Amino acid sequence: MTAAMALTAPAAGALSDRIGPRPLLGGALAIEALALLWLSVHARGDAPYATLAPALAAAGIGAATLFAPLQAAQLGAVAPEHHGQASGAAITVRELGGVLGVAVIGAVFAAHGTTATPSAFLTGARPALLVAALTVAAALTGALALPPHRPSRHANPPAAAAEPAIS
Repeated sequence: MTAAMALTAPAAGALSDRIGPRPLLGGALAIEALALLWLSVHARGDAPYATLAPALAAAGIGAATLFAPLQAAQLGAVAPEHHGQASGAAITVRELGGVLGVAVIGAVFAAHGTTATPSAFLTGARPALLVAALTVAAALTGALALPPHRPSRHANPPAAAAEPAIS
């Protein structure tokens, strides 16, 4: 998963600049949802690593592909002089979303399993992963609602031609 993230993130950033954030956000969220769904179905005590590895790699690719276009969409929606405020708001919302996500997934896990045994852990992990997959799939609808890519309306204007020197 980590290797997939390290290899994917730089390419995702460059591609986001070229084609815009919507296709990458949609693709990243779809990959992430499918990876979580795969893990929710196939995670069991006797599952061979080869069964889980593709989903773990896909989760890494999905996560890495998400970061750059998400930032581009957030900052592309405001004028450059508002980037600091927009970035601060986006970070706050991201952190709150992470806390809420952990709380919900943790509650689902606690309602179905425990950490007493590997089997009890997996009994809770599977529904928690399913809820995570469904949540990410719901976020996909938001990504698909983004406007299509267009050159930034807030791009810096070209520099004015230099005034001729007065002799």
